[in-house]
Amino acid sequence: MVTDPTDVSNDETSRLIAVERTGLTNEADETMERLAALVARLLGASVGLVSLVDDRRQFFPGQLGLDSPWSDDRQTPLSQSLCRIVVDTKTMVQIDDAALDERAATHGAREVLGVQSYLGAPLLDVDGRVLGSLCAIEPKARMWTADERQILADLAFGASSDLRARIAATEANIARAEAERARHRVDLMAEVTTAMLRTLDPALSIAAMLDVVVQRLATWAMVFLSEEVDEMPNRAFVRHRDRQLEPLLTAMTAAPGFSLYDMPLTQSVLAGTVESVVLDRLSAQVAATGRSANDVFRRLGLGSTLIVPIHLNSVIIGVLVLVGDPDRDDSDVVDLTVAGHLAQRASMTFDHARLYAREKRVASELQHSLLPVLADVDPVGVDVVYMAASHGVDVGGDWYDLIALADGSLIAMIGDVTGHSIQAAAAMGRVQVAARIFASMSEKPADILDRLAAVAGGLLGDLLATCLVAHLIPRPDGSWTVRVANAGHLPPLIVHPGADPEFLDVFNDALIGPPIGGDQRRTAHFAVATGSTLFLYTDGLIEHRLEQIDDGMQRLRMAAMAERSGPIGGLCTRIVTAMNPSGLDDIACIALRL
Repeated sequence: MVTDPTDVSNDETSRLIAVERTGLTNEADETMERLAALVARLLGASVGLVSLVDDRRQFFPGQLGLDSPWSDDRQTPLSQSLCRIVVDTKTMVQIDDAALDERAATHGAREVLGVQSYLGAPLLDVDGRVLGSLCAIEPKARMWTADERQILADLAFGASSDLRARIAATEANIARAEAERARHRVDLMAEVTTAMLRTLDPALSIAAMLDVVVQRLATWAMVFLSEEVDEMPNRAFVRHRDRQLEPLLTAMTAAPGFSLYDMPLTQSVLAGTVESVVLDRLSAQVAATGRSANDVFRRLGLGSTLIVPIHLNSVIIGVLVLVGDPDRDDSDVVDLTVAGHLAQRASMTFDHARLYAREKRVASELQHSLLPVLADVDPVGVDVVYMAASHGVDVGGDWYDLIALADGSLIAMIGDVTGHSIQAAAAMGRVQVAARIFASMSEKPADILDRLAAVAGGLLGDLLATCLVAHLIPRPDGSWTVRVANAGHLPPLIVHPGADPEFLDVFNDALIGPPIGGDQRRTAHFAVATGSTLFLYTDGLIEHRLEQIDDGMQRLRMAAMAERSGPIGGLCTRIVTAMNPSGLDDIACIALRL
């Protein structure tokens, strides 16, 4: 296959932009420092690095164990970067003995930095571009094990989540800055601006603008949109000062054969062959449409007319048509300037809508990218759902996970980081990865929560998190033992095959977070019959502003009872639909049919 060099160049440009948008430099970053230290500690390595690679250097926002001057400079040229190999190959790179590896035998990293063995995992942005490497380094030969590779891969997943969050935060700030700059350009038309900013709906905003226009400037006015504006179902918006004539104007807009949209001058402006049009009267255009149309136009009023393009990012997406009072003087350059400003405001409406949609997409993609791909745990049935809040663009910290252990048991986890922001989502990603690592060290739910609490400062900053961990152990007779530890989360619901659903009576121990003391979490034990469904959820499912939480939990129990005999596939979605949540908070659910 022949690769287009332009595509490669564009991809590298995008990668470098993503590296820059992390906001990281060769200055120490607290989170990256902790990650580097965690690499060194868990792998027993002399050096742990978070290394990002741009077009001229690799730099280390996180490092532990480098000798001077590298520990001070925290960067090296690319000629001394083994991490560049990770970026180029997009895979984990393992070098057990640099002297025997053709990639490293004469590499600058070995000659200058004294690297003899190296293990580096790629750090990925949301589009899969490799920004750098999370790596461990030794000054002597060392054979890296499969377990060490897996630990580094898990840590790199968490580090990548953090980097994605930083990039998303930067992009969200850029989008907000662009929207703010656009908003400041509307000062010249205070009344129009006020009317248009009362809604985020582009159609309502254009209608509000035209309402003001026909009262202050024109007798009737129209906005015609091209096919470029694919998010708008309507292509024509019309207003007349005499509201009784508005249906007549609407009919003239849609009528075949003499549609106002099809007028030659309208099409010329829309096509860009004419920059703008100032007509003393519409008489010539009207004459071309036939006598019946001529009579209608006279009823509407044939004053001085302005036709100006509506631009969005240098593309003409529509036209604004203003028809004045027949008794009013002809339009002049000032009127044309005002019409141009109105067209700009119409353009801003669509620009704001697109920026809002972009920010919403960035937040949603970030949240979904942080959620895990669940293990196949057949014959246990599994269903999950994550729903972002429907109001606003901020993301929350809701998450779930399911881990299959070698002995046939399962670890199910669900949690919620406080707050609704990019920072909360990033913290959620770190907590989830840390919980998965700790679950591989101990299957005891309380141990997992206590380990999370011990490193909460590095994972959460000043945020708090709830978390519930359930260890599901199969019995020889087909039933299950369920061990549950809970750090401030809502109790799980058991849906029995032949009895009413019930909430498990679990301990409600301290949340995960720096301000909370060191009390150990406790574990509750339950016997669960085969065919039962364990349902874990976050508070967005049950909380409403005007409802007590107990009422929400009772509604959840009734919704689960209605689905007691339903299939596991789509169960979470059906329960969410039945609950009709407020949409003010994210929702995460995981259901396991045992």
